[in-house]
Amino acid sequence: MRISFLLIIIIVSIDLQAQDLANLKGQKPIVLSGGINVNVSSYTNLSGKTDRLDPFSWTLSATPTATVYGVQIPVFFLLNKQSRSLTGPFQQFGLSPSYKWAKLHLGYRNITFSPYTLGGRLFNGVGVELNPGKFRFGATYGQFQKAEIGYLAGISTITPNLPNGISPAYKRTGFAMKMGIGTEQNFLDVSFLKIQDDANSLTVPKNFATVTPDENVVLGITSQITLFKRFFWKNDLAASIYTRDIRTAAFANEKIDKLPVLKNFVNLRTGTSLGYAGETALGVQFDKFSLQGQYKLISLDYQSMGAYFFNTDVEEITVSGNVTLANGKIQAAGTYGVQNDNVSKIKEFTTQRKIGSANLNFQFSPTLGLSINYSNFGTTQNLQQRVIDTLKIAQVNQSLMIAPRWFKMMGKTSHSINGVFSYQNANDLNTVSKVQTDFNNIFASLSYAYGRPVQKITLTPGLIYIKNLLPIYNTTSVGISFMAQKGSKKNNLSSSLSVNYTQNSQNGEANGSTLNARLNSSYKLTAKQQFNLSVSTIVNSDKKIERRNFQELYMNAGYGINF
Repeated sequence: MRISFLLIIIIVSIDLQAQDLANLKGQKPIVLSGGINVNVSSYTNLSGKTDRLDPFSWTLSATPTATVYGVQIPVFFLLNKQSRSLTGPFQQFGLSPSYKWAKLHLGYRNITFSPYTLGGRLFNGVGVELNPGKFRFGATYGQFQKAEIGYLAGISTITPNLPNGISPAYKRTGFAMKMGIGTEQNFLDVSFLKIQDDANSLTVPKNFATVTPDENVVLGITSQITLFKRFFWKNDLAASIYTRDIRTAAFANEKIDKLPVLKNFVNLRTGTSLGYAGETALGVQFDKFSLQGQYKLISLDYQSMGAYFFNTDVEEITVSGNVTLANGKIQAAGTYGVQNDNVSKIKEFTTQRKIGSANLNFQFSPTLGLSINYSNFGTTQNLQQRVIDTLKIAQVNQSLMIAPRWFKMMGKTSHSINGVFSYQNANDLNTVSKVQTDFNNIFASLSYAYGRPVQKITLTPGLIYIKNLLPIYNTTSVGISFMAQKGSKKNNLSSSLSVNYTQNSQNGEANGSTLNARLNSSYKLTAKQQFNLSVSTIVNSDKKIERRNFQELYMNAGYGINF
């Protein structure tokens, strides 16, 4: 029998990041808090075409939290209509009680020793951090990945609600340590990590031959030096030995032989590789001025099982700064950088990206201001050998935004005018691919807001202009917008109405229109209860593509209570 109601997920997580046990006597034994929300939605296709959404849906969610002597135990669950089976609960427990300079980690935790070693990866286990005075120590041990049998794309008999396939995975356990000395401003830390898959935790089907039991050992050094409270120098360095498939035969590696510290913790095999990563930053920080330069290098083979993701095979140099002038009336910030790949020198060519951005903010008077943002991203290739011109990569992406603003109170009435002009350009310098990738976009809007704060009324009419310039065709949208907002004197009722209408054209010829309208209302029944209601519609017409002609109506009602 098909179950029509689904408990999608239940997550129980005891999350006590810094509960100080020294204050335990002052805590209440049990405190219950949280909230319950119910939402009901409907969808009506007014044009008679194929429905794009479920005509009726509902959602029930709750976030009760029990606090036991200061330890928070939040619970979240969600029920809705779109189910085909009942799944079991997914649970994660974890807590981190502390006492003075000692902290204990139990259960599911994500801890960071350095960005390139243990860098926030979720694990289930135990850990401890000790910071008496200037001594810095940390250690963790646990499971970083559960064994997963997985299945190919298609319906799984074990988990039928996950139809897109799940890759198998081996059970992964390991430990990490950190030892250092210093303070938050000046310190030196050395961190070490070793994580390994259990080759016997999974019988891999032949279709999943690419999934292998791996091993990883990482050594990292993190430091910071601060001088005169203004100048700083930060460093993060790491070396990683990663073995893909610990079942392969032993194999000598000359590069790794030069690192006896790491070599003693791993068995070298044919699938073993050495990777390195690091970044250094030097800067100065004043109240109204700051400047920083950073250099980053990550090799192609760098991996750490203690972190989620790295953009590898990259070298990057960036300079950034900001300044405040004229008593805060002028603020300027900018960044410029160069990024290269092919750090390992195994590609035939190197791709270079140049990144630049600038932000300016002017406050000419209490009523008049202006913001300007500009960015430039360029990509080119430095070819080692002659390559056919049509295969070269050379692109420039630019964007410019100018936003003037004006605001003034006149008695009990407020007036404001806001304008936005933006230009985006993607210029492909390759003569062949530019036909598909060249792109120019112009956006402009102008709005006026009339407000009566005492009556809690705001009226905002506006104009919109959008133009897209493509190699094959151009599109233009010109329209108007309007928003009205009203609140009650007791602040228990608020309503808003928004309407947007645009006339669309392609290559100068009229091509239909788009109308969006939405009405929202919110009412507080009590200090802890609230009711919401919204009705919206969209009417779209297109003279060239039939499927873009539709009229739809959406309705949503919700009730929430906090306790």
